[in-house]
Amino acid sequence: MSQYSKHFLQIWPAIVQPNLSRFTVASIVRTFRRENRTERQPSIGGRRRLLTAEQETALVNMVIANNAITLREIQTHIIEDQEIFQGTNSISLSTIDRVIQQNHIRTKQLYRVPFERNSDRVKEQRFQYVQTMFEMDAMADPHEYIFIDEAGFNLTKRRKRGRNIIGHRAIIQVPGQRGGNITMCAAISNRGILHRHAVLRPYNTALLLQFLDQLHNNILQQEGEPGQPEQAQYVIIWDNVSFHRAALVRTWFNDHPRFRVLFLPAYSPFLNPIEEFFSAWRWRVYDRNPYTQHNLLEAMVNACEDISLESIQGWIRHTRGYFPRCLAREDIMCDVDEILWPDPDLRQDHADIDADADEPILCVVLRFFANGSFLYNGGDAEHLSKATVCRAVRKVCLAMKRLLPIAIKEVLGVDSEDELPPGVPSATGLPILWLMASSSASVRGSGAGPPPVLRASAFFLLAE
Repeated sequence: MSQYSKHFLQIWPAIVQPNLSRFTVASIVRTFRRENRTERQPSIGGRRRLLTAEQETALVNMVIANNAITLREIQTHIIEDQEIFQGTNSISLSTIDRVIQQNHIRTKQLYRVPFERNSDRVKEQRFQYVQTMFEMDAMADPHEYIFIDEAGFNLTKRRKRGRNIIGHRAIIQVPGQRGGNITMCAAISNRGILHRHAVLRPYNTALLLQFLDQLHNNILQQEGEPGQPEQAQYVIIWDNVSFHRAALVRTWFNDHPRFRVLFLPAYSPFLNPIEEFFSAWRWRVYDRNPYTQHNLLEAMVNACEDISLESIQGWIRHTRGYFPRCLAREDIMCDVDEILWPDPDLRQDHADIDADADEPILCVVLRFFANGSFLYNGGDAEHLSKATVCRAVRKVCLAMKRLLPIAIKEVLGVDSEDELPPGVPSATGLPILWLMASSSASVRGSGAGPPPVLRASAFFLLAE
């Protein structure tokens, strides 16, 4: 038997396959006759990589060092730097963009940071500010911190982003004239919104003194209420605007010994929780679509009622989260977290966490259902990211929908939704809060804790 016959018998099973064309078989036989092989040669086509791994790392470091660098500037730097990019005499912009994309770098909106924000002088001011706060916390007399600031509104302010079909602009109707600015001054603390006042002009020393007098009267009226601190010292915390340092303002504090003033460090708005308050307030004002100054003023007053106490307390906790970095005199570039997805070893974002670590996540989820506040307010105290809280909220919804019939049977002793008492929502309404309240009320006297089915469902949803 010839060599070709033996090879034909070897490839015969492949020939009889129905999906193999005769042209493919002919090509295999022809290649075997010419080159004495049947294996496919390795793919070695195309040109070699233009940049080595070390050169790509240098390119990425170039972008990290200067976030505002352009592709043409990178191209010029690569061609001129023959020490690192040796032998690279030309490189296209598309190649640079592809390398950047492969290293998980994307185009983002630039966050402007003043030059003086992280100077030694400002870092020392932050350090002294945090030390003063800790000293007042350690004093025997209780101290209540009141944050005050001013913000302006006008009729032309609207949401800057919307949705429409691809290829069409997102359009919104606005008044032809912006109208005068309405300045709102507000004071917040751990008790919520203590006072607010709006005027149709910029704020000045005279208006600030009126605001302080009214704030003083409101606080004294609330001192006799249950749960309020007795003979507390009130600390007014605000920024360094000029009329905050006026002589008349200093005289007012001298005449009211229970009130003292503490100025925020320069270039440190992240230490003032009222900035977050005004940001959330603005969105609620925009949602009411005011078209006249009267409607705008009414919308501003009504929007205050939408800000929950839990949200304000969360903002205050969030500002205190910067205290360790201020004591360490670290550089703080942004008013929010510079690293949106931090090192997973520093946060509780692991999928394989144990039951002890699940409890704070469950508490955050239930708190979110209870007050509807922003997700990061609930997760800030437990050092959880917004993504973790969102995933936990979704798991709670899905698990409670599946386990709701069992929970209804355990809590109410009924076999189906048709036997529910009047006023109890059905399974489609997802009565999580009602079930948790009913279960806790039913066992509060016994001290046995939540029913086993609810506790099991809570940990089941986080273990999935």
